[in-house]
Amino acid sequence: MLRALVLIMIGVNGRLGRPGGKPTWEPAGYAALERCVRRP
Repeated sequence: MLRALVLIMIGVNGRLGRPGGKPTWEPAGYAALERCVRRP
């Protein structure tokens, strides 16, 4: 789950134009987080 949160943080940084950010990573982070939360 920590990796998913890191992906989201990097994606948000990219969306906001901060250095080191990659905006395409944000949706991947949310998808990974959803998979973690929905596990039975």
